[in-house]
Amino acid sequence: MSSRRFVTGILAAVATAAALLALSAGPSRAFSGGNHAEATKPALAGRTSADAAEAITNANKAVDSGPYSGADHFDRNPGKTDAQAFQDAAANFRKKRDDAIAEMKACHTENALKLIGEALHILQDFYSHSNYVDMNAAEQAACEAALKDPAKPLPAGLKLTGYDNSGTGTGKYNPKGDTYEHGLYWGHHKDTASTGDGNRNITKGGVTKTAFEWAMEAAKKASKDLIDEIIAAVGLELWNFKFATYMFPPKPSSFPSVPIPPFWIGPFDYMSPLYDFLKWYRPGAFGNLTPLGGIMDNSMGTAVFVPRNAVCLPGYVYAIDVMPGSIPCDWYPPGVWPIKIREVGIGDTSLLLPVTVGITYTVQELGPIPECLLRVYEFDLYRNALWTQVPGVQLDPVHGAAYFPTDHPGIYCLGGELPVQPTIPHLLSMPDGTPVNTLKNVTLAPRAAGVRVTSFFYVEDENRVAGMRIENAPGIVDDLNVNDLAQINGAMASNPDTGERFVQLDSYPAGSPGVEIKTLGANNRSVLTDPKLIAKLVTSWGKIRSIADDKSSFTITDGFAQMGAEALTTVLVFGDSNVAALFVGDFVSVVGVVSKTGTSPSTAQSVIIYRSVPIIVHSAGPP
Repeated sequence: MSSRRFVTGILAAVATAAALLALSAGPSRAFSGGNHAEATKPALAGRTSADAAEAITNANKAVDSGPYSGADHFDRNPGKTDAQAFQDAAANFRKKRDDAIAEMKACHTENALKLIGEALHILQDFYSHSNYVDMNAAEQAACEAALKDPAKPLPAGLKLTGYDNSGTGTGKYNPKGDTYEHGLYWGHHKDTASTGDGNRNITKGGVTKTAFEWAMEAAKKASKDLIDEIIAAVGLELWNFKFATYMFPPKPSSFPSVPIPPFWIGPFDYMSPLYDFLKWYRPGAFGNLTPLGGIMDNSMGTAVFVPRNAVCLPGYVYAIDVMPGSIPCDWYPPGVWPIKIREVGIGDTSLLLPVTVGITYTVQELGPIPECLLRVYEFDLYRNALWTQVPGVQLDPVHGAAYFPTDHPGIYCLGGELPVQPTIPHLLSMPDGTPVNTLKNVTLAPRAAGVRVTSFFYVEDENRVAGMRIENAPGIVDDLNVNDLAQINGAMASNPDTGERFVQLDSYPAGSPGVEIKTLGANNRSVLTDPKLIAKLVTSWGKIRSIADDKSSFTITDGFAQMGAEALTTVLVFGDSNVAALFVGDFVSVVGVVSKTGTSPSTAQSVIIYRSVPIIVHSAGPP
């Protein structure tokens, strides 16, 4: 039951460093961690060994930090009705349950433990991500029946909490227009007794409890019923043989030095720790702390190493990937190209815990940063809310990993200072074949229904002196957006048909938040005759003279004439547009990039490649 993925959402919503400091305690994780364990514990009590219970509980909690699916949490995602979302999640729950039974019968014990934990997680989330606690007994019984049998009808008033994983910041938890949103600190989730709808009192049969308490009570009962069902399916003898005396596989007794390079040992076995003092949690971002220490590997290229005897109180350590777009651009370390951003923290304890953090990287991810200049920077949101360089970073260039020590929670950025970037005029002066390795702001990257539809995009320098066309490597489809700062690695080239210069990429153009490039006003004369406008972002205007039948282009004129005849500017359309709503004779303004088209440089014509900004109709009239 999730206050899931909370760090990224918080960062996107926070506008000041002071606000970040106010969040140092963080929201309660509730059913996302400790409360999932609380709901699970009674169901396993006296039925499994401690190791089996730990394995099931860890698999349960790991669901919240793995790849997101609404069917794992009884979330209602955009485009789904409450009934559809319920059936999706219920089917997922039944499959996990049935697969766990099959794996037990096949003697695949570790897989069975994992699947039981995942089935429990899905089931438990139903009670805190729905209005189950507000239903009468008959409606609740109908829900319980429908969980097990898709043919059973659902109560007409069933509601599931809305969650939009494609949103940003708190928008994930509060989908626009949703009347039964999940929420983070508010909303309709019942993940805790202090946030969302969990603190609302409900009285039933003369007993008053919070919505959270009613949801927890129902989750505990449903969890016990599920374990009973699995035992009945496999038989008590097999269950006890597999789980009552289960122990983690034996482990070597050697104590490796810290830092430990875990990333190239080979695929990690989620249920089989490599050392006697380690417990591996994969996939997932959370690792429980014990006095024996251990390694928490989040399966996404980050690990936290906790030395033996460093912990004297229970708790957990976590490492969460923070997407670059969730942090405002001006919060990055000044002058630093961010490669990876991770939040590392210690939960359920106020201890300062000495740990070593490892982050992997690839040569492609380094972009313009020489490997020898890699640094780690810390945004200490729990202390001073400032970026500082972390001392003691150790690089392993052979395996692509950076290690650094820390003793407190914070946000860590692996990156380096950018070298001086060549200007576009300088690049355009270079001959074909000249290597290019630079960062530029994207001005045009056509999309249709959210998907990139061209093999090219355009960029400009921040000073708007010049722009340039970029062609992707064969078979590469980028995911760039306007205003991204694109990593450009390739070589200068020229179009033999038009003479337009461009960069032919030889690798994927990674993007990060950049700056907005403003348009230049340009009349038809400038567009058609000024070579300095090629590849630059402009706003032009004129009366529509013609529209292609397939809406892929149209022509405009503002009265400019060449050789005694009206000169027309062609506007090419790729991807989304409102051209279908235009008519010949409309007077419009258009945003796009000036380009060239033709079969020979001497006769090539300038055109505007339309950018997906609504074409503004200033007046309508006859041709």
